[in-house]
Amino acid sequence: MFHRFAALLAVGMLFAGPVVAQDDPMDELIRQEELRALVDDAFERYGELQRSEDDRTRFVPRYVDLVFELGSADPEVVPLLASEMLQGNPSTFFMSAYALAIQGTPEAIEAMLEAIKRADREGSQFAEARKGHLIWTLALTGDSRAVTLADSGRHRVSAVAAYRSMTMLETAAIFGGDEALALLHQEYSAPDLEDQDKRLRIKQVIRSMGRVAAPASKPLLLKGLTSTSSGIRQAVVEALQSYGDKDVVDALFLRLKDEDYRVATAAGYALLAIEPEGRFDQVAKELETQINPEVRVPLYELLVRLDPKRALEELSKYLGRTDQSELRGLIFAARQTELPEAIDILGVGLARNDGATGPSALIGIGKIEGDRANSILLRAIDSPSWSLAQQASRIATERRIAGAEKKIRTRLLEGELPKLVNRADSRPAAEWLLDQLRDWGDTDAIEPLREQLEIQKDGLLLERIRRTLTVLESYQRNGDDLDKWSASLVSESADERTAALNYLKRQDHPEVGKRLAQAFDQLDLEDAIPVVQLCGQFPGDETTALIERLLTRPEFQSTRFDDLRDAAAWAARGIGGERMVQALAASITARNGRDARVLSYYALLAGKDAVATIEKYLVSRMRYRQTLRGNEWNHLKRLLRLLKSERAIDFTDRPPQALTFITG
Repeated sequence: MFHRFAALLAVGMLFAGPVVAQDDPMDELIRQEELRALVDDAFERYGELQRSEDDRTRFVPRYVDLVFELGSADPEVVPLLASEMLQGNPSTFFMSAYALAIQGTPEAIEAMLEAIKRADREGSQFAEARKGHLIWTLALTGDSRAVTLADSGRHRVSAVAAYRSMTMLETAAIFGGDEALALLHQEYSAPDLEDQDKRLRIKQVIRSMGRVAAPASKPLLLKGLTSTSSGIRQAVVEALQSYGDKDVVDALFLRLKDEDYRVATAAGYALLAIEPEGRFDQVAKELETQINPEVRVPLYELLVRLDPKRALEELSKYLGRTDQSELRGLIFAARQTELPEAIDILGVGLARNDGATGPSALIGIGKIEGDRANSILLRAIDSPSWSLAQQASRIATERRIAGAEKKIRTRLLEGELPKLVNRADSRPAAEWLLDQLRDWGDTDAIEPLREQLEIQKDGLLLERIRRTLTVLESYQRNGDDLDKWSASLVSESADERTAALNYLKRQDHPEVGKRLAQAFDQLDLEDAIPVVQLCGQFPGDETTALIERLLTRPEFQSTRFDDLRDAAAWAARGIGGERMVQALAASITARNGRDARVLSYYALLAGKDAVATIEKYLVSRMRYRQTLRGNEWNHLKRLLRLLKSERAIDFTDRPPQALTFITG
């Protein structure tokens, strides 16, 4: 109780001002009680959320919604939130500080500055955590002081992560605008590199300048390429990948010859990120003289991005390299194309399989149409290497390659299952092959699998076989009857619903879209998501209306429907047309640009017209805290760079489950 009283007294002193005429004291008391009840209710709901939601991916967006609700309440709550924050109580501190950042009033900022001073005076780990959170929240208000405060005092938090792949200092630079950038430029212009701590700080400053990528920073960064510190040069090279100007590209090519291989390698990856047009011959010439295999790896992929057909001719020259990691890089580059000529290179990766190179090569072969590629995949299903057999089976199932179904069934029934009668160590392989037969709808496997129920002893395997039989029997029962499959789509059995989806996605009948749209309102949210995603394959009046509804209606804009909106956005990308462009734009506006996938699919449909929308929300959306915001920033900045130069953005043309933002 004493701590709360002291905090309230401190807040009173912070916010003290000239005496003014007061309203009725009773009305004021009632008003304060109402505000206290509002804040206490928010904390109580936060506690309930912590107790009820174990999944952090679901917890965080709901928590953010709660914070924004409190942060958009009457500014009169600021003293109460400040009081809670200054107490430093772990159960209320983080939420209070975040809500104050959303309030963003001068009083809220003063309270945060006071809390930073208090944290700096303490020596505990919790004090350091508090300061990190406070620097982040101060940055959200756009206060440029967050830049310097992040590295001053007892607890320095410049390098502490704010989001994945983004530090506190980078966050402060993004939100602080021109004032923050001026502070970074000033600090960068007079570094004392003899001091190790200062050198680390300068690297963070450089990284922050690159993250913002303002034109004013470019001359300073280019000058840093001549630093005597290889660590500084590497940091500058990595920062310059956010620019695509000719002078930057020329400078990065020179750094490919840097005396420190780490700087040279970073230059290679920076050029790969930029994808400079018209530089194919220069890259090919560099490969002829580059002696470091680590530097060559990104250059292989860069060749492919610049001119796939010519690149394959160049890559063939280097297949004799003995370094296995370099070969993996070369194979990875070759698999980025869908050209039949790539098979000659990818075949070398299969022959020299080290457990990673072979499966990687098969992924590339799986992108290539034609009998030669299909034949390689079919042979690989019988490979003694399980990693190769698994990859080949997966690709053959997805592509429905003729003959693959029988090979998978044979390997399961004559190879993997007999092993399991007396030992269970290969059960994962058998279960995986069972799943492939389920996805095929292989009704020829029904009787042999029923026999396995009498032979096998492992309970988990038996359950997997029974579930597979449930699916295969639905294929046998339904045949090609669309009415029956439509009924299975809303079955109580999850396995039957999965079978229906697998069947329907392989059809091209226009009636399928109508059936999918009709099924939506009969399904639970989780079961509806794959149905919605599949709608993109079947453009029509019904699917268009459903997707428009999901993207534009207010009741679908809460965080509860995040995954559903992502699925709808992907479906909109598949359906296409101006109506879907407008629906995506409406969702982006309603959600304040929070949904990175929706922005990405909007860019695919709208093209260069999406630039203004992405720029509008690029910074403001970062206020809605999510772990992956840093990687999303990288992704959207790359989108902007390519859109502005009117180049392809195929890298983002992936379904939601593949567009994860796990890596930056």
